[in-house]
Amino acid sequence: MPTNPFSRTRVASSVQIAGAFWTSQDLLRREPDELARYGVPLPSLLGSAPIRAGYVVFDEAGFEFCRHDNNEMEGVRAFLFLILDKQGEAQDIIAWAPQLNRLSAWLNRAWMLEQEAA
Repeated sequence: MPTNPFSRTRVASSVQIAGAFWTSQDLLRREPDELARYGVPLPSLLGSAPIRAGYVVFDEAGFEFCRHDNNEMEGVRAFLFLILDKQGEAQDIIAWAPQLNRLSAWLNRAWMLEQEAA
């Protein structure tokens, strides 16, 4: 099996993290309304790193993208948030699956949503 460049164990740079985020999926037409019902403010949907979505598998270390390890059958659709540092560099991706009540960091580098503002 070929090595995946976006595997959690291989990602090191901000460019690779941003690449993994931007190759995820746009929100489905119904999902902005779903996010609003969960209390997510509209500016979060329209920011410099808008909310995206993708299929993930949660595990004890966080989560892995289904497209990165070929687990499409096991994955759950989750909302994805790109976490930036104060310089605007990508540091991590957060996956939130409200239907499972799960929130996890991909690389465990992030300590909060919108940490660049802290």
